Amino acid sequence: MTRRVSDNNAGDAELETSQKLKGIALMVTGTLLFLLLDTFAKKLTQSTPYLEVVWGRYFFNFVVIVLFVGPRKLPGLLKTNHLKLNLFRGVLLLGATMSFFGSLVFIPLATATSIGFVWPLVVTALSVPLLGERVGLPRWTAVTLGFIGAMIIIRPTAEIAHWAMFLPFSMACFYSLYQIVTRKIDKSESPLTGVLYSSIIGSILMLFALPFVWVTPDPQTWAALAFMGVIATVAHSLFIKALQIAPASLLAPFAYLQVLASIFVSWLYFGDQPEPHMIGGAALIVGAGIFVIYRERKKAYMEPLDV
Repeated sequence: MTRRVSDNNAGDAELETSQKLKGIALMVTGTLLFLLLDTFAKKLTQSTPYLEVVWGRYFFNFVVIVLFVGPRKLPGLLKTNHLKLNLFRGVLLLGATMSFFGSLVFIPLATATSIGFVWPLVVTALSVPLLGERVGLPRWTAVTLGFIGAMIIIRPTAEIAHWAMFLPFSMACFYSLYQIVTRKIDKSESPLTGVLYSSIIGSILMLFALPFVWVTPDPQTWAALAFMGVIATVAHSLFIKALQIAPASLLAPFAYLQVLASIFVSWLYFGDQPEPHMIGGAALIVGAGIFVIYRERKKAYMEPLDV
C-alpha cells in the first residue's frame, strides 16, 4: 500500500512537472510571437501610417478569430456578464496599442519594449488606490528602482531625448489599468471573449481615424497586416493555454525574454546599436519586475505584454 501511494505521488509530481515545462514552452513561444508582431509593426510604420497599422492589427485579429471559432459559435463567445468591463478593457488595450505602435515610429524597438515593461510595476502602484491592496516596503523599493530604470533609458534631461520616449510609459499605464479591470471579471469567463471584444472595439474605433490617414496598402502590406492578425491570435491562444496548465507566477518572468530578444532584433534587423544606458535601465526594469512578480506569486492576474 505504501509503495502504491508513493508511486501515485511520483506519477502526479512527474505529470505536474511535465505540465509546467509545457506551459513554459507555450509562454516562451507566445512571447517570441509578440516580439514578431512588434517587429512587423515597426517595419510597417516606416511606410504606412501607424494608425492604419493599429487598425490592421485589430481588424485581422477579429477576422482570424471568426475563422477559427466559426460564425455559429461567435454569438456564444460574445455572451458575457461583464459587458461594460469588456468594452472598457477593449478601449484600454487600444490605447496601449496606439501608444506603443506610435512610439515605434520614432524610437528603437528595444527602447520601446524595455520602457513598456514597467507595466507590472505600475500595476503594483495602482493596486493601492484602485484595489485597496497593501504594498510593503520591498515591493515599493522594486517599483522605485523600475521607474529609475525607465528614466535612465528615457534620459529626460539629455539633449537627444525624444518626446516619443514617454509613449511606451503611456502604454504601460493603459495596460496596467487593463490588467486591473481584468481582475474584476469572473475567471470562469472564456479568455477568448475578452480577446474578441478587444478586436471588435479596436477595429470599430480605428475606422474613425482611417479617413484622415488612409494610404491604400500594396499587396505586400495587406499580407503583412493579415499576418499580424494571425500572429496576435496565435500568441493570445498560446498565452491562454499556458496559463491554464501552469501557475502564472512561474510563467510571468519568461515574458521578460521579450525585452532581451528585442535588443538583438533591434540591433540585427533595424541596426539600432544598444547603448550602455539602455542596457542598464532595461536590467533594472527586468530585475524589479521579476522581483514584484515573485512577491505577488499568489495573484494570477499578471499577463505578458500583448498590444
